[in-house]
Amino acid sequence: MLEFLSKYKRTHTCNDLDIKCLNEEVILMGWVQSVRNHGNIYFVNLRDRYGITQIIIKSINSDAMNEEEKNLKIKNEWCIGIRGIVESRITNGGASNLNLKTGEIEVNACEIVIFSQSTTPPFLIENTINSNEETRLINRVIDLRRPVMQANLILRHKIMQIVRNYLDKNNFLELETPFLIKHTPGGSRNFIVPSRNKAGFFYALAESPQLFKQLLMIAGFDKYFQIVKCFRDEDLRGDRQPEFTQIDIEMSFVNEAQIQSISEDIIKTIFDQLFNIQLKTPFQQIDYTDSIDRFGTDKPDVRFNLEHINLTEIFKSFTEVDLPIFSQILSNDGIIKAIHISETNKLSRNDLDIIGKFAKQFEENSEIYSIKVTKNGSDWKQSFLRKIIPNKLIKIINQHCNAHDNDTVLIMAGKKKLVNSAMSALRLYLGEKFNLIPKEVWKILWVNNFPLFEQSDDVEIYTSIHHPFTAPQVKDIEYLDTDPSKCKARAYDLVINGNEIAGGSIRNHDVKIQSKIFDILAISNHEKESKFGFFLNALRYGPPPHGGIAFGLDRLCMLLSKSNTIRDTIAFPKSNNGIDLLSGAPSVIESKHLTELNLCVMDNKKL
Repeated sequence: MLEFLSKYKRTHTCNDLDIKCLNEEVILMGWVQSVRNHGNIYFVNLRDRYGITQIIIKSINSDAMNEEEKNLKIKNEWCIGIRGIVESRITNGGASNLNLKTGEIEVNACEIVIFSQSTTPPFLIENTINSNEETRLINRVIDLRRPVMQANLILRHKIMQIVRNYLDKNNFLELETPFLIKHTPGGSRNFIVPSRNKAGFFYALAESPQLFKQLLMIAGFDKYFQIVKCFRDEDLRGDRQPEFTQIDIEMSFVNEAQIQSISEDIIKTIFDQLFNIQLKTPFQQIDYTDSIDRFGTDKPDVRFNLEHINLTEIFKSFTEVDLPIFSQILSNDGIIKAIHISETNKLSRNDLDIIGKFAKQFEENSEIYSIKVTKNGSDWKQSFLRKIIPNKLIKIINQHCNAHDNDTVLIMAGKKKLVNSAMSALRLYLGEKFNLIPKEVWKILWVNNFPLFEQSDDVEIYTSIHHPFTAPQVKDIEYLDTDPSKCKARAYDLVINGNEIAGGSIRNHDVKIQSKIFDILAISNHEKESKFGFFLNALRYGPPPHGGIAFGLDRLCMLLSKSNTIRDTIAFPKSNNGIDLLSGAPSVIESKHLTELNLCVMDNKKL
């Protein structure tokens, strides 16, 4: 093996050779994808990350193999090197494989070396496999040999290089910010890191570079970017990881439109260079309130219709008959929404049962009512609501929904957040079920004018919709003193096909406004100083107006690679439980190491 590597170096990859290379001597190295035994002739498909080349060994006892190797039968996933001559498959009596770039040739092996052997892999190294995700994550090294996984990571690499090149050409500086930072509770839950040198003190892993990139603006670096790891100890799902990657951008002396323009250029460049797709700009703009009303979400998928129909005002204005179920909901600031389904989209009895249970995923006692329209759009059947809603109101609802005979209307009433969440999820479910969502279409839009604050249903405490450093719209600054709920934010999200890909805002550069927002968020003067004193102090030294945006790289890669989860676009991800199944992290730490950190583990059995 060592002699082979000292004598030869790889001349080509397994995707380089074609008919123009006939009679050339070549050196290839890679893994055995498959072996076919045709008597004294062996056909080996040799694979590397570039492609596959067919190797022929005309006799297992030939001089191509040394004595030790002659006694071994080459198997799948063995790592080998070969020296051979490029020949024509057709001239050798075979047939071309038009599915391969190298499909017209094969390499007649003159010399073979086995670098290493492999045990039988837990699954085939193919794009389509039946193994569950846990098996794949445990055997991630093998999983990453599959062409689809390698293509995902190559795509990720290309996106990162495109972004870096674009931003560099536009005078952005790639500047690093700390991972180990001060713990400032109030946003996402932080991962905590104990300090060995200062007993009882802790770092937090940065959930984003937010404060530090703003400090860079105050320091005079007017264009910053960073492709950076971020850490959040939060509940996981298919598009979340405890450690994830952001394309982080911040600019001074800009407004929302300028930041959006730069962001659009980045997305346009990625689509153009990767897929030769020319996107039209500027992207569509939609108001947050409009998005919630029409789609129930701030990340709408606008590739298909089935928009929500708001019936709240219709029910409020109908006073001829008391409707206790609805009047109670409306008196508690609830809403009533509908989705109209034409008769061309058939719903089976089982479908209606699924829809009936759909809302219960969000709240146990909630209900989505299914209604079949009859009598020229003037009546209903197959519905509990038919018994309590008078004919006049039924006709008004049908007209408002543009519903005709044999159409279906789905109605839900309840708290705003509940109805919007459930009906948004139902819309996506129906879009998939009826095959209404075009797969090769890209719909990209900006969602603007978010509220600056939100309140939970049962607690009158304000929290930030985005983060507490987002600036209020200029016309709403007066509401900070009178009614913070009326304040709109200078914030914006970029949504692609129903996925939030980026989010950003103009920041507070006025220390008085920033301090006032902390007051609204019930952050005391002591907390201001202890948590954010260094930042508030920096704001006193002539900060420039500034703002930025952060792209979720993992989510962008998932979308562009058409993967089902961001885990398929990260080399070594965590499971849904936050566990690294490959290495076994997190793991128990020996007591002597805990002692060094002045820590001890509580015995849960005694709690």
